[in-house]
Amino acid sequence: MLRRRISHALARQRPHAQPRRQFNNFPPDAQQPVSNVRKILSPLFFKRFVLFSAVGTVFTALCIVTGVEGAHVYVEAIALAPEKDDEVKRWQWDREVEDWGGGLERGGTDSRLGFVGQHLVRASWMTQNWGTSSNQPQDRLLYSHAFLLQAIKNETAKDPTSLALPPLMIRDANVLERLGAPVDLATAYEKYLHALPAFPLDSPERPRITSKLGDLAARIGQPDTAKEWWLAAVRGSARTELPLGREVPDALPAAPYDQRTLCASLLALSSAYASSNDLAKAAQLQQDALRLFAPPTTLPSFDAGKAAASLHTYFLAHRAALFSIHHAEVTYAASSEPAGWFSRKRKTDAGAPSPLALLQSAAETSERIALSLQGMEYTAIPPPSAADGPLLPKLAKASRAIREPGAALLRDARRSAAQAWRLSGLVHTARGDDAHALDCFARALAWAGAGEPAPDTLEVEWNAIWAAFSDAKERVNAKKAAPT
Repeated sequence: MLRRRISHALARQRPHAQPRRQFNNFPPDAQQPVSNVRKILSPLFFKRFVLFSAVGTVFTALCIVTGVEGAHVYVEAIALAPEKDDEVKRWQWDREVEDWGGGLERGGTDSRLGFVGQHLVRASWMTQNWGTSSNQPQDRLLYSHAFLLQAIKNETAKDPTSLALPPLMIRDANVLERLGAPVDLATAYEKYLHALPAFPLDSPERPRITSKLGDLAARIGQPDTAKEWWLAAVRGSARTELPLGREVPDALPAAPYDQRTLCASLLALSSAYASSNDLAKAAQLQQDALRLFAPPTTLPSFDAGKAAASLHTYFLAHRAALFSIHHAEVTYAASSEPAGWFSRKRKTDAGAPSPLALLQSAAETSERIALSLQGMEYTAIPPPSAADGPLLPKLAKASRAIREPGAALLRDARRSAAQAWRLSGLVHTARGDDAHALDCFARALAWAGAGEPAPDTLEVEWNAIWAAFSDAKERVNAKKAAPT
């Protein structure tokens, strides 16, 4: 009995059985990563990897293709869309827009170029207007030229007589002209020359291209050839026989586009005659041109409701101001008694206004145009924003057929105002009137930029005005400080 109790007590005190210990050096779940690796490297994983990679690649490619083609659709349908405004068409501002092959009525690019050719032309437009990775102006033009050149090569290989080639050659020549290197100018001249026969004699574009050939001939050092081209452009745009021995027609042509072409060609001829020291011929041309393009006595305010008509009126008025500046320079240079030309009221024996009167008239016309294009009223003292103020909102938001010529006219009017006032100051300086000269130079700086060149002013022009202003100011201060 006692023995049984002792055995039961010992049984109650015996510890519970413990699980068998692991006598290796690894934890119990150390084999789990091995199984995971086996699962990862299973055939199912590779199938999924290939599937998802293929889907991702296709999706990425579709996004890229959609983006690129979307950009091309935008350029074709919107950026190069034809002009819709009838008023703009009536004044032929739509003809001032660059033609990328589609023509005035259809716009866009030429479908005869095919898929690759049209894409090359649009890529040229994109690099020129949207920029490249470096975003340098020179690189934009170089890439634009490269795309156009390839499009021309492709189309020439298909059909050397294709009618799609002349617009491309004109666009490429325009790009080369802006690059400006001697070899580029010579190549641009050849391209314009090659494209010229594609335009009929009575087409509005032919005189414009002829005038371009004159510009390029002058830049590559062929002044006599340039004069011949400009004379041909004058005859072509005048749409009538010129008076015997004269370069200027008796009346303006009916078409506004021809009027602007005629104006540009006559201005180039005027400058060429003066540069070659043929002052008598230059003076005669300038007098005839001033009679032909005489602006209204009082320039009307810019009518935003009739922007196309007002812009054309302002264009011709500004070109008349340029003829006045040319005529003032030629008349002053031809005068045997320069001191007799300084009075604004004095007239020559022939009844022509003095150089100073011509310059101040040109300055006032240019100022009125520049201020009106900014939505400002004319004042005797230009406002601080005159040199860099924005274009009228109506013009700035208009189609490119109006917007680009408006911005160019505003730039040209500012520069001609500064030039006219600078030349007026030089006339007063030669006369010995430093006080009036200082006022003229200060007025020129108001249009060129008071402290630094304005965005529309070339640095070389600003430096000339600033130097003249500084010299005149020193002379005036010296006279004030001198004992009486």
